[in-house]
Amino acid sequence: MKNIKQLLQDEADTKAAIAKAKIPIAKLKKEGRALNAIEADKRTPEQVARFTALFVELDAQEDALAALEETQAAIVADLGIARRLQDDERKGLHATEIVPGVDHPAEDKKATLGEVMQAMAYQALGATGRRDRAAQILPTGIAAHVVLALGGQEGLQAVASGASSGNPESGGLLVRNEWNTSLLDKVEEQGKLAPKCFAMPIGEGNDGVEAPFIDETSRATGSRWGGVQVYRGAEASAMTASQPKFGKFELRLEDLFGLFYATDRVLRDATLLEALATKAFTSEFAFKLDDEIVRGTGAGQCLGIIGNAPTVSVAKESGQGAATIVFENIIKMYSVLLARCMPGAAWYLNQTCLPQLFKMYVAVGTGGIPVYLPANGLSATPYGTLMGLPVVVIEQAAALGTVGDIILANFANDYAMVSKPMTSASSIHVLFTTNQTTFRWVWPIIGKPVLSSAITPYKGSGTFGPFVTLATRA
Repeated sequence: MKNIKQLLQDEADTKAAIAKAKIPIAKLKKEGRALNAIEADKRTPEQVARFTALFVELDAQEDALAALEETQAAIVADLGIARRLQDDERKGLHATEIVPGVDHPAEDKKATLGEVMQAMAYQALGATGRRDRAAQILPTGIAAHVVLALGGQEGLQAVASGASSGNPESGGLLVRNEWNTSLLDKVEEQGKLAPKCFAMPIGEGNDGVEAPFIDETSRATGSRWGGVQVYRGAEASAMTASQPKFGKFELRLEDLFGLFYATDRVLRDATLLEALATKAFTSEFAFKLDDEIVRGTGAGQCLGIIGNAPTVSVAKESGQGAATIVFENIIKMYSVLLARCMPGAAWYLNQTCLPQLFKMYVAVGTGGIPVYLPANGLSATPYGTLMGLPVVVIEQAAALGTVGDIILANFANDYAMVSKPMTSASSIHVLFTTNQTTFRWVWPIIGKPVLSSAITPYKGSGTFGPFVTLATRA
């Protein structure tokens, strides 16, 4: 049987895989609910086909999840056996001996992120001879349940032997995957755009993805599938060959960094340490990623949707006032969203746009009817949908009157995101003179729109796209 350290790592890796496997399942179910809400006789052929295909994908994803959960159960069982057999060995750990109660054995107590960060700093300081400072952080040493969570004495000794005062990342103790996963879970809870994007799988050892796609920019005859055309001809007439046009979709991972400086006073309080680290950094990681999805340059960061090829910009109305949004804008924006993107799309807007929505109306004779308020007026809760799609306020949207103040988009269909697990390390040297410890998080992640351009329709003029913005109203 594997040792506890390996079983704990296997358990953490499997938990991370389960959490990751649940994401596409949730997205498929959400898409399925949207399609199921459409009456069967009113669904387009594309929606009918997608509804059928969706259940095939869902079956495969749920089977894979079930297999992971079975593996997790087996690991938990093996871990319980290994822990029982290691009772006598725990006395050798360099931590104060803890006599666990009947209802709360030490091995069953979960180590928090704050306690793990304390252990990182404690080990780094101890390995470099700064034991006086380490003792201020953890006077009685690393708690038994934290030692066990980090892999036991063997894991801690391996850390200490690899540390030296000349090593800029002294300590070498990394936050294990299960704690990094908890950070990422909170990032997904706080992010409004990134969790909705299409997550592309990436193979072990790879730094990105490459995938062929059909380079189709127009639905006009001769341009569908990038150049495929069929036709009728007279008997024995010559035939003209055609073929699809392929492009290459490519994404290369780029690192998103976070640095956290903790004073020794903060390090003494595991609860405060965890609160500062998780609240501040999960919020900032989520904010930064959402901001790049909106306006990223694509140079060392995500490629944003504003001003890029697949995004369609709707012109303002003739004579429209500066910094306004009128119902005609909304109608035209909705009308140029790709039909396949309508289920699951949403309106993303700056909070300063809300008064404009509340004042929008449909002209009727010499009066008008509000389009965003309930029938009994302002005394009731305003509707949270517009044209049947959710309205989501985001900080990353542009100021009222400028491009990006209101965005109509479906990220699940047409914005791809590739990432690898977050890694973490600590250093006592970056701010050595001020008695602060540095914690670093590195998250390899990148994303960009899937389509290379907007689509010209078969009939009619203009273009359609998965992302729609409104032109400047100055």
